Formats: sequence, C-alpha cells, structure tokens
Amino acid sequence: MIFSTVDALIEAVGRTRARHWGDLDTLTCIWTGPSHLADTAPGMGATHPVYTNMEVNASRKISDVAGITRIQLDYVGLFDGSTHGPFIFERTDSESEIEYQEPHGPEEVGYSSTTSTDDQGNVTLNISVTWRLWATSTIIRYRSENGIVRYVAKNPGGPISGGASSGVFEISTRPGGTAASALVTQTFVVPPGGSISISGGPSQELYLGTGPWGFHTESYMSSFEMQAISPSWYRCRETWTTRYFAGA
Repeated sequence: MIFSTVDALIEAVGRTRARHWGDLDTLTCIWTGPSHLADTAPGMGATHPVYTNMEVNASRKISDVAGITRIQLDYVGLFDGSTHGPFIFERTDSESEIEYQEPHGPEEVGYSSTTSTDDQGNVTLNISVTWRLWATSTIIRYRSENGIVRYVAKNPGGPISGGASSGVFEISTRPGGTAASALVTQTFVVPPGGSISISGGPSQELYLGTGPWGFHTESYMSSFEMQAISPSWYRCRETWTTRYFAGA
C-alpha cells in the first residue's frame, strides 16, 4: 500500500471479539495509516462502521514508525443490537430492628383521704385518687433478603428491571427490650393480613395486619447504581429490599 495516496486511516485485517455473559461484548480493531492522520482516528464514543451498537471506550497507539501509525481501538456494546443485557439476579441478607410503644391506662392504683373541720364544726372529707399511665416497649428484630439485579444497558436513564424478589424470612420479638426466650422463625411469607405459622419457639401464630397494632411488609428499591463504561453504556445495579413495619 502506498500511504502517500491514503487520506484516511484504514482498519487492518483481523478483529478480536469476545462475548461476556452478564456484561458487555468487546471488540478490538487495529487502524493503520499515515502518521499525520493519527488525530483523525475514531474518538471516544464513535461507533464501529459494521457493528453500529459497539462504540469506542479505549484508544492506544501501538507504533509510529517510518511515518506509519498503528492505533488499537477497543469497542464495547452488544453484538446482537440490544439496548440492555440479561438481568442477573442475586441475593444478600440483612438484619434490622423496629421498635414501637403501646400506651396503657389510665389505671387507678390507689387513693388517700383526709378530713378537716372548720370553726362551725363542719367536717370536710378530701379524697385523692392516684392514676397511672404507662407504655410497653417492644422491639422486633428481623432478617430479610435483598434482591439484587445486575445488567448492562445503553443510556438507561434509570432502573429498568421491574423489580426483584425479596422478603422477610426470620423474626424475633424482644418485649421491653429483653431478648425473647426462643427465636420465632417465619416459615413462609404471605401477603399483608394473612397468618404465618412459626416454629422454633412456643406454639403460637404470628399475624400480619391484625391486632391492635398490626404488622406489614413493604418491598421497595433501596438503591440504584450506574457505572459508566463508555459514553453510552453503563453497568447497572438495583437493590430491592423488604422492610417490616408496625402499624395499623
């Protein structure tokens, strides 16, 4: 090839391409041409002329000898043309606590009486009644699973997975802040308002959504992360958590 007649960098023969499950595909190409055209090489974010869903995220000069420059361009994207990769589901477990107080009373706890006599001999009986108001404190410790979704996406702008499974799977109660004598283990998760049989402790049932206070669970996305890989492609991570609430 006579490079004096070339007015643009040319992609050399041979490409290195790789697919990665749950991550972006990669493509490596070598571009060659006169050294004075080195600055005209495709820049960051430029798309490949054949694989238009792949874009440059790294560029390096391999050699510059006798007026000839070889530049390596690394592309990332998805060969199949998709705007996001498969959703990868993972799980982490965490422990949390909630505390609430339930008021009681008023309750009569005692009284006292006194008498007094005035100058005319009238006797007055004075009665004082003592009432008590108090509250009991309960602490619920629970373990829950966090559903994690990982994926790669092109300009996602926000979460796109639609959610992940999570739930409360272990509960113990500490009335008054004192550790319970036996651990109460929830055997399965039901919608708010249903009953749950428990094992590992006294023979009883734990009810969600009933009683003077009631309990329920809510699942929500507790965090969303986006890590830029190239100008358009990102690694995304959503964390979905189930929280336990006390309330009517």
